[in-house]
Amino acid sequence: MARACRYLGWSRQAYYQDRQRQVERAEQTDAVVRQVREVRLRQPRIGTRKLHHLLHERWQAQGIALGRDALFGVPDERGYWCRPGGRTTRLPKAIIASADIPTCSSRDRCRCLVLI
Repeated sequence: MARACRYLGWSRQAYYQDRQRQVERAEQTDAVVRQVREVRLRQPRIGTRKLHHLLHERWQAQGIALGRDALFGVPDERGYWCRPGGRTTRLPKAIIASADIPTCSSRDRCRCLVLI
C-alpha cells in the first residue's frame, strides 16, 4: 500500500482518511434516503425544499450535516425524488365552450373542448 500511495503522491494516512470519509458519507446518504422514503410514503409529492425543512433538525441531532443544495445533489438512483409536474397548456377562451358530451373523467378539472 505504501508504494501505491507514494506513486499517487498521497501519504498512507491521507489514503485511509479518505476511505473512512467515503464510508461515513455513504452511511449518511443511506440514512438520509431512508428518512426521505419514510416521509414520501405519507406525502409522495413533497418537494425537496420542504423535505429539507422537515428533516433538518433530525439530521442535526444525528450529526448529519447536509444542506439544502446538497440534498438536491443526492443521487436519484433509488427513485425517491419526485419529478416536477409538466406545464399545462391553456387554450384561448374563444375556442373553449361547454359541451353536452363529456370528454374527460369527472375527477379531472377540465372543460370539454369544442372547436368553434
